Order: sequence, then C-alpha cells, then structure tokens
Amino acid sequence: MQKSWGTIIDWQSQSPIIMPTGDQMYSELKPSFESGAKYAAVFNYSPDNNGTGLLQKEQFAALQKFWTSVVENSTETNDVTVQDAFVLPNDYGSGLRSQNDTIWGILQPDSTSQQVWDALQSALIKYGNGLDIVYDDPAYPLAGRYQQVYWWNQTT
Repeated sequence: MQKSWGTIIDWQSQSPIIMPTGDQMYSELKPSFESGAKYAAVFNYSPDNNGTGLLQKEQFAALQKFWTSVVENSTETNDVTVQDAFVLPNDYGSGLRSQNDTIWGILQPDSTSQQVWDALQSALIKYGNGLDIVYDDPAYPLAGRYQQVYWWNQTT
C-alpha cells in the first residue's frame, strides 16, 4: 500500500498499569526496525500516575541501546522489499499481540479473531519478515502487487 509503518509499545497490563521491561521493549523494537518499521512510538502516559511518565531508567536505557546499536550503527538496513501479503478482514481491529487480544481495545475476541490469529501465525511461519500484513480494502487493490496473497479465511 506504499505507506510507512511503525511499532507502538504500550502497557502490558492496564490494572495495574505495567510497562514492558527494558529487555522486552528492545526485543520488540529491534525486529520491527529490521522488518522495515520507519518509526516507533512508546506510550508513556498513565491517568493513574498523575499525568507523569511511566518509563523508568531501565526503559530509557533500552531505548538508548536500540538507537545506538540498531539504528545508528546497524550493519543491516530496514529497507525491506516484500513479495507476499497476508490480508486481514476490512476494518479489522485486533492489535494482533496474542490470540486473545481485544478488538478495538474494548471488545472480547470472537470466532473470527481465532481464525485470523491461526491463519496469520501460519503465514508468518511460511513467509517470515517478507510478508506485508494489509487490510482488505477496495481502495488499495492487491492485484499485481504481490506474488502470493494469503487471505485470513483461506486454508492452506
């Protein structure tokens, strides 16, 4: 779809609000960058924390390590060219962090969620980082853009 994409890191838990550890943040940022992410956003706000940030020295150190060891001094580029696509349902709202992730952050997963999760995991095993994950959107026709298009409701 010729658009930049990135990674968002937010709370691991909402009650109580818990941020990922520095090691967890680094382990999410590095493969995202290596897969072509052009930006990373870290959600550092808690309404329960009097509006102050949630990140501690450990997380800031992980961000610094990521920047200096991966972005500035990497021997790899993040200019990834993909040839295959996994197509999500139109307007699908799961965060795809786990098979039990919520839909639009408020609804519980449904039968489609499990089907999408299973199909996505199969496609990721088969195609790895060389896979675009896109929405079924008539405004962005897929014909001629990819060698292989793998649909969320397709069986392999």
